[in-house]
Amino acid sequence: MTATRRVSVLLALVVTGLMLAACGDGAEPQRAAYTFHREDSGIKVDTPALRALKSSTLLAPCPVTDPVDGAVDGAVDGAVEDGLPDLTLPCLGGGRAVDLADLRGPLLVNFWAQSCGPCQDESPLLEELSRSADGRVGVVGVDFIDPMPGLAIGFAKQLGLSYPQLADPAGAAKAPLRIAALPYTFFVDPSGRITYTQIGPIESSAQLSALVREHLGVRLRDLGGSS
Repeated sequence: MTATRRVSVLLALVVTGLMLAACGDGAEPQRAAYTFHREDSGIKVDTPALRALKSSTLLAPCPVTDPVDGAVDGAVDGAVEDGLPDLTLPCLGGGRAVDLADLRGPLLVNFWAQSCGPCQDESPLLEELSRSADGRVGVVGVDFIDPMPGLAIGFAKQLGLSYPQLADPAGAAKAPLRIAALPYTFFVDPSGRITYTQIGPIESSAQLSALVREHLGVRLRDLGGSS
């Protein structure tokens, strides 16, 4: 091996070692932004048929957000409290896409699917909250990896749901939000921070009212007769 060749090999080994050290230095990985594209999933959530079906429901348009707000990271009282991840998801049945990171509360973001019985059972409670909170607390649904989004829209029509619905057909939120089973509901404060995660269904108006009061600081006089 020539001297030049030996120098080249040594340099390559040094560079490789530096790269491996950098990968193992314990630094936090950056959360990559994600925007859904139709080819990301075989589940289609925006078709002419779905748009027609949605037009016969009471579902509100998906929310307008301010991209200036952006993702939330930081620490409060020594505990890390993050906001929703930087994922841009489509509106179920057509409409504007929404970046979860730009959502601001007081707000509940509910991940569900029409095939999930507990999700169906808690939907009327979320609708009750959406209607009775008089704008003080919002609700956004996310139809999650649902192979039959038409049934989700049909379910919303049958129950008269009016709160807006996003869709996550590719399951982009599964890893960053650690979603293991449905339903999952995230309580988001006005600064965009997740203050609480409800794993499993909310089972009563009284429970929902207590959670909103405790984790969002909003008292709801007319929800389930609580004040």
